[in-house]
Amino acid sequence: MVWIALSGTFPFAPSSGYDVTTRYVFNLTKGSAMDTRALLIFLAVGIVAGFLASLVVGGGGLVRYLVTGVIGAFVGGFLLNALGVTISAGNPLLNQIITSTIGAVVVVILARLVA
Repeated sequence: MVWIALSGTFPFAPSSGYDVTTRYVFNLTKGSAMDTRALLIFLAVGIVAGFLASLVVGGGGLVRYLVTGVIGAFVGGFLLNALGVTISAGNPLLNQIITSTIGAVVVVILARLVA
């Protein structure tokens, strides 16, 4: 049995899930369908957010979408939480996509400034 503790924002977090100190534990054993589904949703949100960010700042490729979207989820959640901004688009999944996209745009802009 393998347990991994992750910290950050996730698409399956409660509606107040922008708290980056919230911890989620995944049970990576057989029969943990809900955890696997949640991880797949998290990755799908990352791909969508990375794609939307690429429309704003340019770039492309599925792997790049995934990486920028997943990192953007953490950065966007941290930034919005630090600024005290709450996104309420009516759907928690849509809220997470918007948050991840904002973070992904910030990540790509910072990466270009550093490079």
